[in-house]
Amino acid sequence: AEVERLLLDLPVAAEVPVGPLSREECLDLVAATFAAEPDVVRDFVGWLFERTRGNPFFMAEVLGSLVQSGRLRREGDRWMGWDVSYAEVPASIREGVEARLRALGERAGEVAAVAAVMSRGVTHARLRAVSGLNELELVEAVEELEVAGILREAEQGGGIAYEFTHPLVQESIYAGLGLARTRLLHRRVAEVLEAEGSAEDERLEELAYHFSRGDDGQVAPRVVHYLCAAGRQAAARRADREAARFLRAAADRLEAMPDRSAVGEVCAGLEETLARVYQRLGRYPLAARYWTRALADAEGGGDAPRQARIHLRLAQAAYWEGRYDAALEACARGIEVAEGAGQDALEAHLHTLRGICLQALGRDEAEAEMLAALELAERIADPRALARAHRALMILHTWTGHADRVREHGARAIELARRGGDRNVEFWATWALAVMEGLLGDIPTMERHVAVCERLADELRSPVLRLWTQEVVIEHAAASGDWDRGIALGERAVADARDHGQTALLPRLLVWVALIYLGRGDTERGEAYVDEAWELSGAAGEGPYDIHRVVPAHIGRAALLVHQRRFREAIDVGERGLAIAEHSGYVIWALHRLLPHIAEAYFWLNDVDGARAIGERMRRYSEGLGHRLGNAWTLGFQALEVWHRGDPKGGAVLLRQAAEALEAVPMIPDAVRLRRQLAGRLADIGDREGALAELRHVHRIFVRMGAEGELKKTRDQFRELGARPPSLGGSEGLPLTDRELEIARLVAAHKSNKAIARELGISPRTVGTHLSNIFQKLDLHSRDELADYLRESGAQALLDLPIPPTAD
Repeated sequence: AEVERLLLDLPVAAEVPVGPLSREECLDLVAATFAAEPDVVRDFVGWLFERTRGNPFFMAEVLGSLVQSGRLRREGDRWMGWDVSYAEVPASIREGVEARLRALGERAGEVAAVAAVMSRGVTHARLRAVSGLNELELVEAVEELEVAGILREAEQGGGIAYEFTHPLVQESIYAGLGLARTRLLHRRVAEVLEAEGSAEDERLEELAYHFSRGDDGQVAPRVVHYLCAAGRQAAARRADREAARFLRAAADRLEAMPDRSAVGEVCAGLEETLARVYQRLGRYPLAARYWTRALADAEGGGDAPRQARIHLRLAQAAYWEGRYDAALEACARGIEVAEGAGQDALEAHLHTLRGICLQALGRDEAEAEMLAALELAERIADPRALARAHRALMILHTWTGHADRVREHGARAIELARRGGDRNVEFWATWALAVMEGLLGDIPTMERHVAVCERLADELRSPVLRLWTQEVVIEHAAASGDWDRGIALGERAVADARDHGQTALLPRLLVWVALIYLGRGDTERGEAYVDEAWELSGAAGEGPYDIHRVVPAHIGRAALLVHQRRFREAIDVGERGLAIAEHSGYVIWALHRLLPHIAEAYFWLNDVDGARAIGERMRRYSEGLGHRLGNAWTLGFQALEVWHRGDPKGGAVLLRQAAEALEAVPMIPDAVRLRRQLAGRLADIGDREGALAELRHVHRIFVRMGAEGELKKTRDQFRELGARPPSLGGSEGLPLTDRELEIARLVAAHKSNKAIARELGISPRTVGTHLSNIFQKLDLHSRDELADYLRESGAQALLDLPIPPTAD
């Protein structure tokens, strides 16, 4: 403070107040500081903003603490660990708050402690009731806290209320209280809230929170009552994490009570509600535990409809864990009970789920089961049951490659789901459409469906549905060459899949991320992910297989073997996966990546006969599906044949057509590898300039993707042609993000930070942060140096071309 005062007395220093950042400014700052895609860090920034309220000092301290603890960590050229949802108050902030508290009087410290425990709804009347101070004593204590910058006065419902100047101040004070004192204060707060008596429903969660925290070990019926009521209320608004905490605490206390009747009707069906909440959170083993308890209760009471409903939920929990035999058994029991009880809608739902389980196993009777469900649903004219049956049939036809049927059933499922108010079925029908259009290469349509899925997942507040939506985005990022984004989203999705027990989805996520790592030359990490996917999918076993796990596992293994140049083994593994896919009739898996990996192995072996056979299978499948991918690879096989027949020019023409066709799918990594081969063929026929033009194009894309192995081969080809490879920091590969490229272009056009901010719709401060990063990356020190660098390094074309828009 003394140094600051002395500096301010001199004419060389000035005090510049720094206000809080907006949410968007926080997003810009974090994305620029960590060189991350805005979409990747958006959820993290939402958490950070709520925690720090945009206070720059608190943001810096929280970020620094996360980095220091390793929760935010750099892996290669990327920052990982964005799935943060909780962090302790950094020591620097806590120590600052504690220093302020030590300067306060005893009464002010006591009021601060009460307010910290109360956390919200800190009214003057409640503070007085809990603290036990008289009016004058309380007013003086509050004034002292206001002067110290700990509390501030606010109006609430016409009365006086108080709030902490910052959430981290409240957290710091609360963390410094001893356990005994904390429990005592929670109990006092709970009793004061309960004594108020009015509008109990509005305060159920507060009452449950404070009574449970103030519990002295004696199981009080009123505590269980409030926990049950608050849990049900949270579950009704789909605040499932809060609901699970309240309901689990109630269930644990209820088990210790000799007489459940003391808690009243509010806790009836507790196990069923808790199971439903756990199921929505993806905690399937916990859900199954409580469904089993609820089933015993239903059987004891002779409640057949409830039994059938619980059998359905047990089957769903087993299905999402990938335990299809258990799911089919639960379906069979449920169908028997539902049929005997005349529960047609439940019976139709169970038939639908049974059909979905059978299709996952590639069983022929899947369609018959789904059609039986559809017939029953039509008979009872239940829109929700009809929507589920159509959704099941569209999933089956997605994998068997009947695109028109998928769209037909999908449109019907979505219409019926909306009519019946079933957003869950609407989500899954839209998700299946997104998957199919992505597999068929219709990316704009896929992206529209993904946007709807994201909206529905947010409305349903479902982390599981968000995760399944992310798979589509990640797989597309891998295929389109947007590898930075693919890895960042993929690593987070893998962590979330583990956290939410998504064993049916996890092997696929591991494979999609592994393909990117292998493309970047990170064999160790790619191999680890492939091995884990192989193990989790059961690919090493004798079956029966979950087709949607085991075929992707074969895709990953074949890709790894090609990467390791073990081409014959790659073909063997690919053929085994192909046999599984073809036996089930799920030809879309055969066409999607599996055949291309086998084809690539044949290419490297120069095995024309093998390549021709694969090409014929691709052509056959592609024609049936209307799929551009197979047609693109067919051109590649034809190029190989033409080349071997002694027509290099004709082969080069076909290679170019194949690359262009792959780019249109888009399968950018495959396309750009073909273009590198094309450059070699052009050089062989004496077209050096054409070869160099292709290599420059290839080089730029490989730099953007970070494909180190392919980049090295490309640079070697330049040297073989007697040409100098482009600079890795030059126009063919500036190490800048899309946003930084936009700003570099505008700086070179002599625009000020304010002008750039207006044009890009961001703040001048954010422009400055990006500019600092650009200078650091390029080892420059001024705007003029940046403009000169861009021109002298051959990046003039960059300045004249439009920069692609960014997500932020």
